[in-house]
Amino acid sequence: MTLKKRKTLYFLSVALFVLVGTYLVLTVQGIVFDPETFSFSQMGGIYLQSSPIDIDIHIGGIPYEPSPGILDRGSLFKNLAPQQYSVRLEREGYHAWEKTLTVNPGMVTPVSGIILWKKSNPETVIATSSISNFWNTQEGLVLQKEEGLVFQDQSIKGDEMVLHDPRFPAIITRNDSAIFYTNLSTPETSINIEELFTSLQKRAGYTQEPIREILFHPFSSSRIFLVTDHRIYTLDMDRVLLEGIAETTEPIQATALSRQEILFADTGGTIASYNLILNTSSEIVNISSSTPTRFLETDGSAENIFFTQGKSLFWFNRSLGTSTIISQDAYGVIIGSDGVRAAILSEHEPVTVLYLARTIRDIVIPQGTTVEIPEIVAPEDSFMWNPRFFNYAFIAKNDDLAVYEIDTRLPLNKAILSSGFLKIRCRGSCFVLDRDGTLRELRIGED
Repeated sequence: MTLKKRKTLYFLSVALFVLVGTYLVLTVQGIVFDPETFSFSQMGGIYLQSSPIDIDIHIGGIPYEPSPGILDRGSLFKNLAPQQYSVRLEREGYHAWEKTLTVNPGMVTPVSGIILWKKSNPETVIATSSISNFWNTQEGLVLQKEEGLVFQDQSIKGDEMVLHDPRFPAIITRNDSAIFYTNLSTPETSINIEELFTSLQKRAGYTQEPIREILFHPFSSSRIFLVTDHRIYTLDMDRVLLEGIAETTEPIQATALSRQEILFADTGGTIASYNLILNTSSEIVNISSSTPTRFLETDGSAENIFFTQGKSLFWFNRSLGTSTIISQDAYGVIIGSDGVRAAILSEHEPVTVLYLARTIRDIVIPQGTTVEIPEIVAPEDSFMWNPRFFNYAFIAKNDDLAVYEIDTRLPLNKAILSSGFLKIRCRGSCFVLDRDGTLRELRIGED
């Protein structure tokens, strides 16, 4: 071999060594050559946190093994070129989860709170007799049977349920002649609220007005609110004490509760509040409108207030003092227990989830962002938030219980959890009433 050839090979070897070495160093640092843009870019990654953990994962059509840590249920997949990826998680016996995710240079795209829903959920039969309705309470389930309302084999006074709450031990019922308060710790005893209210009104010298609405107190299980046309009262059932806390000149049209305030709107267009901690009343906003407020709802802090004027649904931000029309066709709002999101329900339009505050989870979601669920939902009780599953909402429609993912990134995942029922209520577990009168508890979301 001539000297010239040896020198050529030497320089070629050095050049190759430099190129390969540079490429390896860049690769170790997460930098790769992108032939589409003909430039170098830094690699990124995808972080996936799911339940269950033992699943099959495909990213861009390539299978990956989950690698959860000891304390963290998530798996990090590194060294992914910056681009869009179709991600699919699946496991036999579960509904698959799919999402299109974008990997940016030097960044990890996280998705947490992923749930693969079972196609068949474990259940427990609670009752098989002819039940036509049921209600969740803090003490257990109240059943509507042929003989009337029943709690733990004890008959309850009243033919119709007026008020119940899974967080409270009492219920309000009624028949043709009376309204009853029953503490379910002593279900054999019921109190005629109208008789008691009339007696206490006379004793205290209040103007006699009939009850138009009853509400539970937000932090006292022994007290209730009684709303008349011009006054709001608290009634302490343990102490048998009536107290008038707010009075209006114009008739009260709508009320709403937060964690420490009761809000009320009158026919004059005023929305006001009474602070249950400070024992003070204040005006929130006055709406110049001849149309009365028929609907009022607020979050736990009373920061965001929803009300209707005619067919228009308004969102009022209390701190900013701003009012925005968010729908011309909505009939209701259901605010999540986290106070971050509100479901806007319409007779003719898909459900829209509105973010009431800037939210930081996997990504930053600005205040006012909306996510549309492609389903028409009616009536109002067919939409259910469940505090166990932040990223999901439950919708009962056409005899199906479906769970929908709430995410600004598409596609939105959906799974049918149960079918062929008469009524369903979810809070933690889901209780399902079949058409034959069988009541079942579905344990949803268990691995």
